[in-house]
Amino acid sequence: MLSYLCAKAVPLSEEASKPNYREWSYRDLLCLSESERKQWFKACKVELDMLKQYKVFEVSDHPSDHKVIKNQWVFDEKSDGRKCARLVVKGFSQVKGLDFDQIFSPGVHFEKV
Repeated sequence: MLSYLCAKAVPLSEEASKPNYREWSYRDLLCLSESERKQWFKACKVELDMLKQYKVFEVSDHPSDHKVIKNQWVFDEKSDGRKCARLVVKGFSQVKGLDFDQIFSPGVHFEKV
């Protein structure tokens, strides 16, 4: 039986064996080798510097009657091997008419420049 199952097994394709970076959290980066970790941290720093350069956000205190909307990092590796990190707001927790105009979040959102 074991021989039969091994004969019918389909080898993993190269695409299937690639890690899905989009499912990673920032904490997952800590488990990588030092060289890979530096590349991902550099991608995070590039993202934060770009957001600061375009003045996408301003630091303020949030009102006590509003909850803070959380954020998360989204990671991706481009086809040329570049590491890409994006900081996104979990906007699905917003309430229509309450916090659509102003977002009190440790994250940011992009605006067209």
